[in-house]
Amino acid sequence: MGCGGGKDLVSPPQSDTDSFPGRRRWQKPTEEAIESELITICDKERFGALECFFATDGDPNIKCNHTELTQYTTTMLAYAATHNRIRIVDLLLRQPKLDVNMGDEMLNTALMLSAWKGNEEIVAMLLRHPRIDVDARGFGAQTALCAAVEGGFARQVQQCVAAGSN
Repeated sequence: MGCGGGKDLVSPPQSDTDSFPGRRRWQKPTEEAIESELITICDKERFGALECFFATDGDPNIKCNHTELTQYTTTMLAYAATHNRIRIVDLLLRQPKLDVNMGDEMLNTALMLSAWKGNEEIVAMLLRHPRIDVDARGFGAQTALCAAVEGGFARQVQQCVAAGSN
């Protein structure tokens, strides 16, 4: 049984004996399978599953890829921030090992992506984080302020300027 009695990402079943002919024994999931599942968990806002992942010392900075949901490798924080998953972002921001400035495959941070999408509450949450770099540069040397301007979101431009962005 996994954390909270639900499906667990990486724990083996109680017994790995094979009582069904032709059925494979339990094998630890591949890193790719775990990465894909983590993006699905963020997308479906399966809060309990993520809590279990972190309770078992899961890495909040793991790079994830799910071909049906993302075009490229991203972080859970960048994915959740881009898709306005407020509860998931809040949970991730409470993880002590989180690198809040880690970028996706294109070097875009969660702050840049959420500013570009106009996700006001998430931009505010990220800007309150003590380790946020408001002037981090992503693809094309773009900052969160530039992303907000490009996205046409005046409120996110104001938020970035108020946080000291240049």
